[in-house]
Amino acid sequence: MDSRKRVWLAFLSLSLVSLFADMAYESIRSVIGAYLAECGVLAYEISVLALVESFSYAGRLLGGFLASLSPAFLWPLVFLGYASIYALTIIPFTPPTLLTLFYAVERLGKGLRAPPRDTLLSLLTERIGHGRGFGLHEVFDQVGAISGPLLLAALVEQVGFPQAMVYAAIPATLAIAVLVAAYLLYPLEVRKACRWDVGGGGASLHVIFAYSAYVFATAALLVYWPAIAYKLEEAGFGVDSIALLYALAMLVDAFAALAVGMVYDKLGLSVAVVSPFLATISLLLIHNNVFAGIVVWGLAMGSIEVLFRAIPATLLPPRARPIAYGVLGASLAMGWALVSIAVQQPAILPLYIPPLLTVSVVSSAVLVRVRRA
Repeated sequence: MDSRKRVWLAFLSLSLVSLFADMAYESIRSVIGAYLAECGVLAYEISVLALVESFSYAGRLLGGFLASLSPAFLWPLVFLGYASIYALTIIPFTPPTLLTLFYAVERLGKGLRAPPRDTLLSLLTERIGHGRGFGLHEVFDQVGAISGPLLLAALVEQVGFPQAMVYAAIPATLAIAVLVAAYLLYPLEVRKACRWDVGGGGASLHVIFAYSAYVFATAALLVYWPAIAYKLEEAGFGVDSIALLYALAMLVDAFAALAVGMVYDKLGLSVAVVSPFLATISLLLIHNNVFAGIVVWGLAMGSIEVLFRAIPATLLPPRARPIAYGVLGASLAMGWALVSIAVQQPAILPLYIPPLLTVSVVSSAVLVRVRRA
């Protein structure tokens, strides 16, 4: 088989894995709160799920560290991470008191698989284009993230919560099957290129530091969706309206990711300066024009989904990429935690935005300079 065709087949297979995985876990996550309420679980117990979300970010740090030790860990971590999705599909057969445990298993698995998977993708996108590749991958992600909850909502209407949630095992199984195909299709020359050069890690520390500063500051300007949904509910929007607005944002996200990816491959790292300004505009608009704010939020989210993953692929050797992708999760978590507090206090935004915008722009300039050096 032609080498370029094999690269594309492996890339499309990994992207389909993400699509099916998103269909499975995003569908269950979209109804898990309602399912618990139906089971009679108290509201404060449901709030524990928000704390469990941190397992995903902790898992990224662990997955990045383990994957950086040896390329031999890449595929096992990816398989283990995707297999964890089955923990969600057995929730209907377990007591509600154990639900948090199974949810934590899936969140940890998601974190473990993300850095090695993105590293494997980054090696393929060297032959496709980092921006183009990660942009296309984000489109697959969003197709799964949107279609999964919609399909499950239709099933819930027909057969009820427990039975509908079990159906998520179908896309989960498809994800594992396609992952096996991706493993078999992954080009031999790319596997050989995936060597951890002994001298590659230390020289990359300043890049990872600048990258983490850029991710944190940009994320701290981009409102986390649950915080937006909270504001919308306060403003009188119904659950159906909020769901439709989220679907709109994800649609904008997908198109933005593809466009930004194409531009990134032409203009390079200088495109990174766009995201913090888009994030800032969306943060300000959310308080004045909800619809416009959500559209700009989708543009910003699509751009960071590409840039946050393309930058390490552009600047770092393979050995350092898993660490960077692990740091990505921690930086995102801290940034979104900060902005979720700030968005509830509009009066502080004039003091809140300038320093973060400065850090984001300066760190992106540092990354551009590293590339040119």
